[in-house]
Amino acid sequence: VELNNTTDVEIDHCIFEENGQCGLVAIESSANIADCDFLNNKYAGVDFRNSKFTISKSISCSNSYGGLAFRNNSTGSVNELGVGDNNQFGICVETGSNVTIKGTKFISNDGIACYSSSGGIVSLTDCNVSHHEGIAIESDGTDSKFSIVKSEILQNGTGIQVNEGASCEVTESKLFDNGAHVEVSADSKLTATDSSFQQSRNGIGIMVAENGSISIMNCKVIDEAKAGIANAGNATI
Repeated sequence: VELNNTTDVEIDHCIFEENGQCGLVAIESSANIADCDFLNNKYAGVDFRNSKFTISKSISCSNSYGGLAFRNNSTGSVNELGVGDNNQFGICVETGSNVTIKGTKFISNDGIACYSSSGGIVSLTDCNVSHHEGIAIESDGTDSKFSIVKSEILQNGTGIQVNEGASCEVTESKLFDNGAHVEVSADSKLTATDSSFQQSRNGIGIMVAENGSISIMNCKVIDEAKAGIANAGNATI
């Protein structure tokens, strides 16, 4: 299904399955989606471009090129979704898009569970992100921002990766049993408040590259075999 220059579309209790490209594409449109399934599509389950949306109480699983993609200044909210077993990514937010994600469970997506890039902005609240062999959360590129609040990031290859001038804020969240909890590259920044980082599998909780920076306030970094924080950049603790 493609929406092009279409406004105020209501999509309810529908199944988009085994389509040759995306399950649903929206271009310069607006839509409210509820109680829908996006399954086994050959591209992304959902691909929104320069569009406005709400998506709630739906699932996007086992799609060949991502669960949900928001591009080209799209704005909206994602509430109470199940996003799992997609190739490439669970949710991507890029090229100036701004998305609020609440109450959503990400599990076993191949690649990255959720990422922002090219100026994408993501707010993640009350979510669970687990069992990804690769990266759970990635913020990549100048002007890309990620906010994580009251969420759990568990048993992933890497919990949070901040790259290429991006930023990430973590508040009241738990990271446990990831390969590495946090990796911050040069010119990138992580701020963490009232959060816990426990028992990474590689033995180092938070790793900061040269010219990267972290600010850690009222957090617990515990049960690490080698070091709680390995800092080659700038740290405020």
